[in-house]
Amino acid sequence: MTKISIKQRPVSIIWQMVAICLPFCWIWATYRIEKIREGTLIFFIIPVTIGSFILIAIPEEGAIVLSAISAVLQIYFVHKWSTEWNNKFS
Repeated sequence: MTKISIKQRPVSIIWQMVAICLPFCWIWATYRIEKIREGTLIFFIIPVTIGSFILIAIPEEGAIVLSAISAVLQIYFVHKWSTEWNNKFS
């Protein structure tokens, strides 16, 4: 299996944050900083697993809680990873 090469250059943290706010654009944002595997785990698998327990425990407010948890995780990790990525080039 061949690996698709990513341009090794700094990314705009502002555009990374914009991508996080758009549905499914987190895939593109994590791909650009070579964190797609970690992003999939943190932004999809963990929230779905935790979310199923939250929705069972508190069905009315569960979706709001799950959305808030997902948003905070995405913003935190993409900002952190993008900053680390950019530091490799300075």
